[in-house]
Amino acid sequence: MKKKSNLSLFLAATPLSVLLALGALLVPCSVPRVQAQSGAGSVVSYEGYGEGRVEQGADVSGARAQAFDNALLDAFQKALRDLCPANTPLEEQEKAIQSLAPEVKSFLLRYRIVSEMPTQGAFFLTVEASFSSKAVREALARTLAGGSRAPRPERGGTVMVRVSGITSHGLYRELVAFLRSRVPGVRSVVPAEVFGTRALLRVDSEGDAENLAALLLQWEPEGFSLRVEPGAGELALFLSPSPVAEAAHGSGEPEDSP
Repeated sequence: MKKKSNLSLFLAATPLSVLLALGALLVPCSVPRVQAQSGAGSVVSYEGYGEGRVEQGADVSGARAQAFDNALLDAFQKALRDLCPANTPLEEQEKAIQSLAPEVKSFLLRYRIVSEMPTQGAFFLTVEASFSSKAVREALARTLAGGSRAPRPERGGTVMVRVSGITSHGLYRELVAFLRSRVPGVRSVVPAEVFGTRALLRVDSEGDAENLAALLLQWEPEGFSLRVEPGAGELALFLSPSPVAEAAHGSGEPEDSP
């Protein structure tokens, strides 16, 4: 009678779940910090995590904005660390990161909010941000070499934004605040005309009208849906109350105008 080997006896006596666990331990695994890449490494995307403190009695919008800024900065710092030359001393890496961190929006190509969670004392937010790896590497090279950053060339120009459907002064302020602080590349927002439910805004942006339209679609005003139509040097933004908001507030002229 042929004897079974020790390995055969071990396999026969060991539960399947234990064998699967042992197999998983033997397979090397790694979790990449880079979440996505495209265009032969020309674009890198990272997830960043941010937290904003909710002041007692204050609206959570301020804490959300702080959490968003911190999450964007966290993602950018990850990009800087990963794209820094491998032989760079840690101290020089940190100096370069501190130098370039305030310019995060000049390297940002796009972003997507992955999750957000308000609590009684804080607001937590996760964002996926994409950066130009070429621009980041060039900036790191200049900073590590000790040279001053060359002035960035002016891009884009003035985009006239025609807005329809503004039903309150608060909604108008929310739109302007979104353009000034949440849209990368926007240098200034100046109201050229405000009348009733309509407004004309002069937006100085690094991007063109089509680029600005795509970024504006990320605005999510509560109780409203929006439609954006880009044109040559301008775009039209249409705000429409949702059915729930119309039922709650009724229709007609706004209570106050911008």
